[in-house]
Parts: sequence; C-alpha cells; structure tokens
Amino acid sequence: MDLVKRTAVDGKDAECVIRCGVGALEGKYLVGIRRADGVLVVAFDTGPGMHRRLAEKYGLHPLGGGRCRLDPEQRLLTLSGASMDYGAEPDRGLTVRIFQDALPGYRIEAD
Repeated sequence: MDLVKRTAVDGKDAECVIRCGVGALEGKYLVGIRRADGVLVVAFDTGPGMHRRLAEKYGLHPLGGGRCRLDPEQRLLTLSGASMDYGAEPDRGLTVRIFQDALPGYRIEAD
C-alpha cells in the first residue's frame, strides 16, 4: 500500500502517509509536525525501521509514536506501544481519527 492523504481532523490540517508492501504488515509509525509547513503528519512506513529514521525521512519534529499492524485482508489497522525514542504521541485518539479518515472501511484499534 502506498497512500498519502491530506485531511482536516478536529480543525487541524493533517496528512496520513502509509508506505508498505502487500499482505499483513507490521512496523513503526510516528506522529510529528512537518518542519517545512507545520502540518501534522502520521507516518506508517515499514522501510526505515526506527522512529528516529521516520522523523528524518519525512522531515518531522516528532511528537511520539508506536507500533502499527496493517491487515488489508481483515481491513484492520492496530496501533500499540510507544516509541523508545519519543514515547507515545500526545493524543492517540487523534491518530486513530486520522487513520480512519485515510482508510475508510477499515477498523482502527488502539491500546
């Protein structure tokens, strides 16, 4: 899956970036403010492997993150845990709403 979706959630401009292969996938996600334009970004990318690298790749001032599992067959995205570098994002509910907007028809679960 390769998806970039701009949205507005709770009156905030936001962008959801999902970059991963096919099938059920697990990796890290990061929530941050993009340095270039101040937009809130939620990035799930299975490539970089570390939250710090996600921040570098997407030019983010990190707010926090965790682990993500995407299962297109079950139409389910699950968020859990916290970044060892940055901790959990300040509002996981907002993260869920951004993913929901980007993935209509998916169930989004979070701990």
